Amino acid sequence: MEKIKESYYSCSKSESPKSKPRGRLQQYNVGATFERIAMDIAGPFPASNAGSKYVLLVIDYLSKWSQVYPIAKQEARTIAKVFVNNWVTRFGTPVELHSDQGRNFEASLFQEVCQIFGINKTRTTPWHPQLLRLHLRDIYHFISFG
Repeated sequence: MEKIKESYYSCSKSESPKSKPRGRLQQYNVGATFERIAMDIAGPFPASNAGSKYVLLVIDYLSKWSQVYPIAKQEARTIAKVFVNNWVTRFGTPVELHSDQGRNFEASLFQEVCQIFGINKTRTTPWHPQLLRLHLRDIYHFISFG
Protein backbone atom coordinates (compact mmCIF):
# COMPACT_ATOMS: atom_id res chain seq x y z
CA MET A 1 0.00 0.00 0.00
CA GLU A 2 2.85 2.40 0.81
CA LYS A 3 4.39 1.84 -2.64
CA ILE A 4 1.09 2.69 -4.33
CA LYS A 5 0.80 5.88 -2.26
CA GLU A 6 4.37 6.91 -3.11
CA SER A 7 3.89 6.30 -6.83
CA TYR A 8 0.60 8.22 -6.77
CA TYR A 9 2.10 11.24 -5.00
CA SER A 10 5.20 11.37 -7.19
CA CYS A 11 3.07 11.05 -10.33
CA SER A 12 0.59 13.72 -9.24
CA LYS A 13 3.39 16.14 -8.38
CA SER A 14 4.99 15.81 -11.81
CA GLU A 15 1.73 15.91 -13.77
CA SER A 16 1.30 19.08 -15.83
CA PRO A 17 -1.62 21.39 -15.03
CA LYS A 18 -4.81 20.68 -16.93
CA SER A 19 -5.71 24.32 -17.48
CA LYS A 20 -3.70 27.02 -19.19
CA PRO A 21 -1.84 29.40 -16.90
CA ARG A 22 -3.48 32.79 -16.61
CA GLY A 23 -1.75 36.15 -16.80
CA ARG A 24 -1.85 38.44 -13.77
CA LEU A 25 -4.85 40.73 -13.51
CA GLN A 26 -4.00 44.37 -13.11
CA GLN A 27 -6.01 47.25 -11.78
CA TYR A 28 -6.02 50.50 -13.73
CA ASN A 29 -7.35 53.82 -12.48
CA VAL A 30 -8.65 56.08 -15.24
CA GLY A 31 -8.01 59.78 -14.77
CA ALA A 32 -10.06 61.65 -17.40
CA THR A 33 -12.69 61.12 -20.07
CA PHE A 34 -11.25 59.74 -23.33
CA GLU A 35 -7.85 59.21 -21.66
CA ARG A 36 -8.07 55.43 -21.99
CA ILE A 37 -10.13 53.69 -24.64
CA ALA A 38 -10.78 50.08 -25.59
CA MET A 39 -11.11 48.87 -29.15
CA ASP A 40 -12.38 45.64 -30.71
CA ILE A 41 -13.86 44.19 -33.89
CA ALA A 42 -17.24 42.44 -34.12
CA GLY A 43 -18.50 40.41 -37.06
CA PRO A 44 -18.74 39.21 -39.69
CA PHE A 45 -22.33 40.29 -40.16
CA PRO A 46 -24.37 40.18 -43.38
CA ALA A 47 -22.89 42.79 -45.73
CA SER A 48 -24.52 46.23 -45.69
CA ASN A 49 -25.34 48.16 -48.87
CA ALA A 50 -21.94 49.84 -48.51
CA GLY A 51 -20.21 46.45 -48.23
CA SER A 52 -19.48 46.61 -44.50
CA LYS A 53 -19.37 43.21 -42.80
CA TYR A 54 -17.65 44.18 -39.55
CA VAL A 55 -17.84 46.95 -36.98
CA LEU A 56 -15.03 48.64 -35.12
CA LEU A 57 -16.09 49.15 -31.50
CA VAL A 58 -14.47 51.91 -29.45
CA ILE A 59 -15.38 52.66 -25.83
CA ASP A 60 -14.08 55.15 -23.28
CA TYR A 61 -13.15 53.47 -20.00
CA LEU A 62 -14.31 56.31 -17.73
CA SER A 63 -17.56 57.57 -19.26
CA LYS A 64 -18.41 54.30 -21.07
CA TRP A 65 -19.13 56.44 -24.16
CA SER A 66 -19.03 54.16 -27.17
CA GLN A 67 -18.83 54.50 -30.93
CA VAL A 68 -19.51 51.83 -33.54
CA TYR A 69 -17.96 52.24 -36.98
CA PRO A 70 -18.94 49.96 -39.89
CA ILE A 71 -15.96 48.61 -41.84
CA ALA A 72 -15.64 46.31 -44.85
CA LYS A 73 -12.36 44.67 -43.81
CA GLN A 74 -10.76 44.09 -40.44
CA GLU A 75 -7.25 44.94 -41.66
CA ALA A 76 -4.86 47.16 -39.72
CA ARG A 77 -4.92 49.79 -42.49
CA THR A 78 -8.72 50.06 -42.39
CA ILE A 79 -8.84 50.19 -38.60
CA ALA A 80 -6.11 52.84 -38.39
CA LYS A 81 -7.83 55.00 -41.01
CA VAL A 82 -11.26 54.78 -39.36
CA PHE A 83 -9.76 55.39 -35.90
CA VAL A 84 -7.85 58.52 -36.96
CA ASN A 85 -10.52 59.96 -39.28
CA ASN A 86 -13.43 59.36 -36.91
CA TRP A 87 -12.33 59.00 -33.29
CA VAL A 88 -9.19 61.15 -33.11
CA THR A 89 -10.68 64.02 -35.14
CA ARG A 90 -13.79 64.06 -32.94
CA PHE A 91 -12.56 63.19 -29.44
CA GLY A 92 -8.81 63.79 -29.63
CA THR A 93 -5.90 61.46 -29.08
CA PRO A 94 -6.21 59.08 -26.13
CA VAL A 95 -3.30 58.55 -23.75
CA GLU A 96 -3.84 54.79 -23.87
CA LEU A 97 -5.53 52.41 -26.30
CA HIS A 98 -6.39 48.91 -25.07
CA SER A 99 -7.25 46.01 -27.40
CA ASP A 100 -7.06 42.27 -27.68
CA GLN A 101 -4.05 40.62 -29.29
CA GLY A 102 -5.61 40.34 -32.75
CA ARG A 103 -3.24 40.59 -35.71
CA ASN A 104 -4.94 43.78 -36.90
CA PHE A 105 -4.18 45.59 -33.62
CA GLU A 106 -0.69 44.12 -33.29
CA ALA A 107 0.34 44.90 -36.89
CA SER A 108 3.33 47.21 -37.33
CA LEU A 109 1.17 49.74 -39.22
CA PHE A 110 -1.25 50.12 -36.33
CA GLN A 111 1.62 50.23 -33.83
CA GLU A 112 3.23 53.01 -35.88
CA VAL A 113 0.00 55.05 -35.90
CA CYS A 114 -0.09 54.77 -32.10
CA GLN A 115 3.56 55.81 -31.90
CA ILE A 116 3.05 58.84 -34.20
CA PHE A 117 0.16 60.07 -32.04
CA GLY A 118 1.96 59.27 -28.78
CA ILE A 119 -0.62 56.65 -27.75
CA ASN A 120 0.46 53.97 -25.29
CA LYS A 121 -0.88 50.76 -26.86
CA THR A 122 -1.79 48.05 -24.34
CA ARG A 123 -3.42 44.68 -24.82
CA THR A 124 -5.34 42.09 -22.88
CA THR A 125 -3.32 39.50 -21.01
CA PRO A 126 -3.04 36.21 -22.91
CA TRP A 127 -5.49 34.25 -20.80
CA HIS A 128 -7.87 37.07 -19.84
CA PRO A 129 -9.36 38.33 -23.12
CA GLN A 130 -12.70 38.56 -21.32
CA LEU A 131 -11.53 41.75 -19.61
CA LEU A 132 -12.01 43.71 -22.80
CA ARG A 133 -15.24 41.85 -23.57
CA LEU A 134 -16.67 42.95 -20.23
CA HIS A 135 -16.43 46.58 -21.24
CA LEU A 136 -17.82 45.94 -24.71
CA ARG A 137 -20.64 43.50 -23.95
CA ASP A 138 -23.34 46.18 -24.06
CA ILE A 139 -22.28 47.17 -27.55
CA TYR A 140 -22.33 43.56 -28.72
CA HIS A 141 -25.82 43.27 -27.24
CA PHE A 142 -26.90 46.41 -29.11
CA ILE A 143 -25.51 45.08 -32.40
CA SER A 144 -27.09 41.66 -31.94
CA PHE A 145 -30.56 42.87 -30.97
CA GLY A 146 -30.46 46.58 -31.89
